[in-house]
Amino acid sequence: MAVFSVISVIAVQIFNSSIRATNKAKVTSEVEESGKTLMDIISRRVRQANFAQSMSSYYLWLKNNDGQSSLIFCQDTQNPTTNGKILIDEDWDPNDPDNIQGQPLSNTDPVLGVDIWRCSFNFDTATRNFGTIWLQLKPGVQSPSYKDFTTVDLFQTVSLRN
Repeated sequence: MAVFSVISVIAVQIFNSSIRATNKAKVTSEVEESGKTLMDIISRRVRQANFAQSMSSYYLWLKNNDGQSSLIFCQDTQNPTTNGKILIDEDWDPNDPDNIQGQPLSNTDPVLGVDIWRCSFNFDTATRNFGTIWLQLKPGVQSPSYKDFTTVDLFQTVSLRN
């Protein structure tokens, strides 16, 4: 009887570990997929621009061929109830830099979205025609797997085509 109890406990522990590992792999895959989609959106906008300049590591100023400026920026809140996010202001005016009206590019849902933990833009097209984007992501802050999850890092070098 005691042997059966020990074997049962071991079997349950193995089963629980297997379920946790499967769930973590699924969440990692979902976060990576969301991050890659976000990276594709930002990269496409950079490639379509004829000017890209980091205003700081969190702010990326883009200008297209007709002179219209846009600003892509990060808000990494590191707040337990709100996801950090990446936003875009499509009509940003560099002459009024504090007037920023951003719309989210990332999914901000606290359960199903992603938390932009950290991000960085490094562009200076005055000296070179390319730059880098770095994103560090976690599942949504109210996702059941948030506390057990580390981060997913995505890095990409992007060049302007115009």
